Amino acid sequence: MEKYVFYVNGKNTKVLPKSQLSAEEIKKLTQSGFRKHHLEVEADSRKMAIKKLNEMTEENLRELGSFSGSMLFAAVVFIIIFVTMFYQQ
Repeated sequence: MEKYVFYVNGKNTKVLPKSQLSAEEIKKLTQSGFRKHHLEVEADSRKMAIKKLNEMTEENLRELGSFSGSMLFAAVVFIIIFVTMFYQQ
């Protein structure tokens, strides 16, 4: 398996094997406006690397949605308790 890195510039993404990426090529990418994505993926091929990245992104979005829902519920409960306590005085 090879480790792949992702460079993103707006809607454009480059998927490159990390072992074949030279310092000069990284400099060219950054000068072209690409920035390195924070995730690196081990995969057998470029196609599998893209698939794994998409799966990881979907999982992160699901977790974020769950977290946001939990925080919203906690905020609503806090507001209800605060309003109830405020009006009792």
